[in-house]
Formats: sequence, C-alpha cells, structure tokens
Amino acid sequence: MVVPVTTPTTISLAPLGALQSVRVFQRTPLPSGSGMGENEVLLLEDQDQIEEVVGSLKQVVEDPIKYIPTHRVEFSGELGVQSLLYGFGYLQYAGSVYRLTDGDFERVLKLRDEPAAPEAEGEPAPEDVPTEPEAP
Repeated sequence: MVVPVTTPTTISLAPLGALQSVRVFQRTPLPSGSGMGENEVLLLEDQDQIEEVVGSLKQVVEDPIKYIPTHRVEFSGELGVQSLLYGFGYLQYAGSVYRLTDGDFERVLKLRDEPAAPEAEGEPAPEDVPTEPEAP
C-alpha cells in the first residue's frame, strides 16, 4: 500500500500588511443549542510573539481531515483583518484544512491546556504507613 506524502506549505498573512494584534476567541455552544458563540480569551500585541505565531504558519501540511474547531484566531493588520479556525492541532484557512507541524502556534496563543505536572512520588507519610495489628 502506498501512502502519499503531503509536502509542507505556507499560510501567508502578507496581504494584511504589518500585523498589529492577534485575538483568540473560544467557541462555545449557545445555551439554546442553536449554534456557537464566542468569548475572547487572549489578545496578543507583542510583536515578538506575533512573529512567532506567524512563523509557525510557514510550515503547515494540508490535510483533508474533518475536525472540530474550538477557537477562532483573528489577525489584525494595517490593511485588514483575517480569521482562521483552530481545533486540536488543525487549522481551517481559505477553505482548506492544515495540520500544524510545531507547537509554537498553540503554545504562544495558549490554545491547549498544559498537563499538570505529576506529583513527585516519595515514601508515604508516617501516618499513612499501614501497621500490622499487635498479636495478643
């Protein structure tokens, strides 16, 4: 069986001009069940972080997978605004679905919860140590 290898591609935000901010909106179901609403969860205005996010869009792979968008990411530039949908490592942009190839996009935009660090296992506290019942 031959599996086709998809070559990396780029999502370009150049038509927006110099980027001024990136906003992240979390998508949530409406209480009525009739659609999705959005809540703004992050605003990035730091140019270094914006460049890191845009840089991560330079190595994506087109993937025809169906996915569930959990966030909308809005890029604002001097020439306009562009949005894309994010969901579990995938982006939908201009009608195509792309798989992210590094974690920078998600890390900088705080799109995934970091797993909690496991507690260090040590010896149980003295009161937790089971004791054998004394023989009569």
